Amino acid sequence: MEMGITIQQVKALLLGLKVTDYSSGPAEDHDRRGIHVWVFGSKVNDDEIYIKLSDDFRGEQAKCLSFHKAEFPLRKPFKESEGER
Repeated sequence: MEMGITIQQVKALLLGLKVTDYSSGPAEDHDRRGIHVWVFGSKVNDDEIYIKLSDDFRGEQAKCLSFHKAEFPLRKPFKESEGER
């Protein structure tokens, strides 16, 4: 709500993530052994959004652990290499 978007818009953004939105991972989850996390960044309005996803598939789907305004610029290695071509 803070960003002025609906749950449906959040779901659409998550399902629409691309490799160019990738920032880092997989990394071991600090709280759950054997579970990995990936970080992505996307834009909502003019704000960069920090998105952390988990591969904890116990519910048969990935989990979104974080979705908030980024506290710092996210490095996106595939977006950078795309611009160098």
